[in-house]
Amino acid sequence: MRVQSFVATSILIAAIAGLAGAAANVQGKVPLHVRMGNHLIDGIMGQAINGVFTDVNGVQTNRYGGVNGQYYLTFPDPAVEESVFSNYSRCAPFVTMLLKTSYGWVPATQIGSSPDAKEYYTSIRDSAYSFGKRTNFSSWKIGDLLASGYYDGSNDTGHVMVVLSVKLVSEDTVTKTREYDVLVMDSSSGIHSRDTRTLCPQLNQGGVGRGTIKVKTVNDVIKQWAWSLGAAYYPEAGRPIVLGYFNG
Repeated sequence: MRVQSFVATSILIAAIAGLAGAAANVQGKVPLHVRMGNHLIDGIMGQAINGVFTDVNGVQTNRYGGVNGQYYLTFPDPAVEESVFSNYSRCAPFVTMLLKTSYGWVPATQIGSSPDAKEYYTSIRDSAYSFGKRTNFSSWKIGDLLASGYYDGSNDTGHVMVVLSVKLVSEDTVTKTREYDVLVMDSSSGIHSRDTRTLCPQLNQGGVGRGTIKVKTVNDVIKQWAWSLGAAYYPEAGRPIVLGYFNG
């Protein structure tokens, strides 16, 4: 049974960060869309640990992909014995379903019912269509969105992630440059560092999970990011990134 409903449950953010191997530095209360996403990820992982990798129709419970009209998130229905946690989404639709289900968000017609990652990037950059931009990275809050638009010829429009925790790892006081490990939640085809998706290889490591990326700031303004801690930073012009929040 596919549903997009959620009963809020308490999530310990320190435990979440511990799963990904990052120290938790949490600013603010844990908003509903974060609790909902973590509940889904923990549910899928818990099922996998108990040997449940598919739903009643034999479909894998955590998948990356699909097109508009196919995406879904499901949570077990107490009235349906064989219902399970499952996901079929890409990065932007995952965020959209969390926001729609948590807050009843209706996206502006200018970005469509299922905005892509570049539309998240431009909306946050311009503080438009229910989103605001954080100028200073140090003002981040749990549940904020990191969105990158791809202008480097990639077949993908970009990537969007939900911020869970941030850890400062280096600082150059002369150039005012800082580097951070950032624990994020997303739906992706690949894994980040310290990623929950590696814990159950039977799920092919695609779909929703939590992992750590790295971010560089100058004068407290976000400049570059990298997919994982050991990767090189993307060129700022090719894959710019912004930090923002949902205010709808």
